[in-house]
Amino acid sequence: AAANSYISGRRNIWSDSNLVFTGVNNSPGVCTPIADFKASATQVCPGTSLTLSDKSYNATIDNTWTWSWSLPGANPATSDAQNPTIKYNSPGVYPITLTVSNSKGSGTLTRTEFVYVYTDNPSIKAPLTEGFESGSFPASTSNFNTNWRVDGAESSFVRTNASSSSGNYSLKYQNLDHPAGTVSSVISPSINFSDAKSPATITFRLAYARKNAESTDRLEVFISTDCGKTWQRRYQKSGANLATTNSLLKNAFTPNADQWRTETVQVGNLAGVSKGLIRFTFTDGDGNNLYIDDINI
Repeated sequence: AAANSYISGRRNIWSDSNLVFTGVNNSPGVCTPIADFKASATQVCPGTSLTLSDKSYNATIDNTWTWSWSLPGANPATSDAQNPTIKYNSPGVYPITLTVSNSKGSGTLTRTEFVYVYTDNPSIKAPLTEGFESGSFPASTSNFNTNWRVDGAESSFVRTNASSSSGNYSLKYQNLDHPAGTVSSVISPSINFSDAKSPATITFRLAYARKNAESTDRLEVFISTDCGKTWQRRYQKSGANLATTNSLLKNAFTPNADQWRTETVQVGNLAGVSKGLIRFTFTDGDGNNLYIDDINI
């Protein structure tokens, strides 16, 4: 009834004359493609193969389409395949660029720092500690292989002197600055666990407050023995179980000395391995800030 109404000219919207005038009933023709892609893995060991998958859109693929991949540091370094398989032989952080073209035009997408290739021979050995006292976290050195890194939303995990379990600084997830559903991680450098004995453990200090009773923020700890290609979860807490205070706070949470708790994670799979990664992943569930300090591996 609304579509047939003459009020505000509603009936005219779907009239034949209006469809012709606005071009809605015309064939859309060929559109310029918009480049997009994903990878089977973005963290690998040297010599590990990964496959790039073309996800370009905005036009139907036909025989006029071409793909041009620029792959610095990879083997091969270029490709015209739609979904090439590549590998990296040297540790480092690498960009990937895809240009896709058809009879109408072309589109290009570059993802910087897209593939992380971790060293097979890490210089860092367990046991070790991280208290975030360095002035340039997460990239504290010029050597990629010795740095922690943040993967996720911009300015999600930051070093702060607002509160700490010991020393002057800690790691803060700025929960109030990001929408619910945001997922961000802090990933360790590759660590040599050859001298570690089972049961290997990680302890860390934690402070977190909920914003309301429905807050479902979740913290997880994962480990990897294949340079981040696959991960195994070893810790998970959320909501009230994660909180270190019973108070529900709508304003930004800054913990006092009594609002820190020690968490222990069993990571026996890392004992005796030559390379391992540890990842702290936080999923925003509309809660308050979270702090981590004094990671002991």
